[in-house]
Amino acid sequence: MMRIFLTGASGFIGSRILPALQASGHQVIGLARSESTAQALKAAGAEVHRGTLDAPESLLAGVGNADAVIHTAFDHDFSRFAANCEKDRRAIPASGERCEAARGRW
Repeated sequence: MMRIFLTGASGFIGSRILPALQASGHQVIGLARSESTAQALKAAGAEVHRGTLDAPESLLAGVGNADAVIHTAFDHDFSRFAANCEKDRRAIPASGERCEAARGRW
C-alpha cells in the first residue's frame, strides 16, 4: 500500500482516479481548496489536505506525507489560461522537490 497525494481529487479526472487507487489498496490524500470539497473527499474515504495551487507552499505538507504524487488539478478558466499554466509551473517543482528529497525511502 502507498500513500498517494492526489491534486484535483474532486475534479473530472481525479474523482475517477481516487476510487481506483482505493480499490487497489492505496490510501489517498486529496487536495481540497474548500470545505465542501474537503467534506466530499472525506465522504469518499480520502484523507484531506487543505491547500491550493495558488500557494505552492501549501502543498508541501501533503506531498511530504505521501509516497507518490498524482497531479490532476488545473484551473479551467480559459480566459486566464497563461496565468493558470503559471500556477502549475510553480506548483509542480514545489511538489517535485519534496518527492526528490524522499526518493529511496520506501
